[in-house]
Amino acid sequence: MKKNFLFTILCTTITFGCYAQLNYLGLKEELTPPPGQYAGGLKPKIQVLDDYLYVPTYSGIYRKQLSGATANWELFAFGGQPVSDFVKNGDHILAITNKTSDSLMLSSVDNGSTFTDFTPEHFFSMENFNRLYRISQNKQNPNSIIVLHLSYGLSKSTDFGETWTNLNDFTGGFQDRYADFHPSDSLTIYYGGETEIFSSYIQHTSDGGLTWNRTDNTDNNCVHFIAADPDNPDLVLSASEGRITRSLDRGLTWEEPYWVDEYFYIYKILFEADGSGVIYAGGTINSTNNAIVVFRSVDEGVSWQIAYEEDLEDNGGIRDMLQYEGQLIFLTGNEGIYTLDINLLNTYIPAYKNFAVYPNPASSFLEYDGDSAVTTIIITDMHGRTVRTETGNNQKQHKIDISGLSQGTYLVTFHFEKGQITKKIVID
Repeated sequence: MKKNFLFTILCTTITFGCYAQLNYLGLKEELTPPPGQYAGGLKPKIQVLDDYLYVPTYSGIYRKQLSGATANWELFAFGGQPVSDFVKNGDHILAITNKTSDSLMLSSVDNGSTFTDFTPEHFFSMENFNRLYRISQNKQNPNSIIVLHLSYGLSKSTDFGETWTNLNDFTGGFQDRYADFHPSDSLTIYYGGETEIFSSYIQHTSDGGLTWNRTDNTDNNCVHFIAADPDNPDLVLSASEGRITRSLDRGLTWEEPYWVDEYFYIYKILFEADGSGVIYAGGTINSTNNAIVVFRSVDEGVSWQIAYEEDLEDNGGIRDMLQYEGQLIFLTGNEGIYTLDINLLNTYIPAYKNFAVYPNPASSFLEYDGDSAVTTIIITDMHGRTVRTETGNNQKQHKIDISGLSQGTYLVTFHFEKGQITKKIVID
C-alpha cells in the first residue's frame, strides 16, 4: 500500500567530511540474534543511569561507564537471557524478555547479581496475548510502572511489580509499540502503535489510566515514540513512519504532521539537554539499511532538516538514541553501539526565521515576505493532494493568485535553497 505524504525534505544527502564522525563503542556480537531468531525481534531500549550506559542484549544487560575513556563493557544482569527492556528502583530490577511462553519478566533484588522468573500468572491468560514489548517507569514515583503487551494492551503496578491491574481494554491489534508516562505529569500516559497496516493510533489518559481517549488525527503509519519537552511540558512530539507530529496541549490534540520522508521510520526523538530548544530525531530507511541519519529541528518541531548522514554498511539504522553530555549515543539495528559528537554537527540556521504569509483567511491572493528567496511553492489540501505548484522565482516577496481554489483549509509549503516551511491557510 502506498502511503500518502505531504512534504519532502529537499536536502536528502549531505556530505560532512570532517564535520562529524561516528565512534564505535561495541556490542555488535551481543546484539546479533542467535541463529533461527528474527533479527528485529528484540528491540532493546538503552538507558543512562548514574554515569553508566545500560544496553539490553540477547545475552543479558551490559553496561559501560561513560566517564572512563578506557572502561570496558561488563555483563550487569540477567546473563544468558534475551532482555529487551528494564526498570530499576534501588537494587531491585525488573526486566522483560522477548520470550513468548515462559520467563516473560525477570526480577533481581540484589542489583543484578541473581535473578528469578517474575512473570505474573494472569499475563499468560490474556486474550490475544503474545509477549511483552515495553516496560516503563513513572519518574515521580519509581514504584509505579506499566507494561505494554505486544497485542493486548497495558498492565500497571503501583508496588514495583508485586501486584498488577489491567489498565485498559484497548489493543492496537496489529502492533502495540509505545507506552510511557509523561516525564513531568504522573497522571498522563501515552499508548501508541498500529491498529492495522498503515493505520496508527495514540491513546491518551490524564487520570492515571481510569479513562482513555484516542487523540491522534492522522490515521496513517505506526507510532513508535512520543517525547515531551522537559522545559515546556505541553509540547509533545510523536514519531512514526514518515512523519513527526506536534501537540501543544500534552497530546490532547495534534497538529498536521511534518512528513519527513515516506520511507523513513522515526524511532526516537530527543530534546537537547541544554535547554536550547534544539530537537533531534533518528530512525531508519525502510528500504535500505546503509545510512545513519539524524534530523534536527530548531523551531520546536515545526520543521526538520537532516543534520547528519553517514553511510555504514548494513547498520540497520538508528533503533534507539540518547544524549549524554555532548554525545549522541546510537543503538543501531545490526552494528552495535555508536556515539557522535554533537558539537561536530553542522550548524543549521532556518531560512524562514523571519517569514510571514498574509492575509489569513484569504480569498483571492496570498502574499509572503521573508529574508530568504523562495524556490518553489506547493499547495495541498487536507487529504495530502497537491492542488497547485508554483515557482517562487527566487524572490523574497511575492503575491500568489489563489482565486481558483475552493473554500476550505490548505497547507502551503514554501521551499528555499535549504529548508522549507509550511503554513496552514483558510480560503473563504
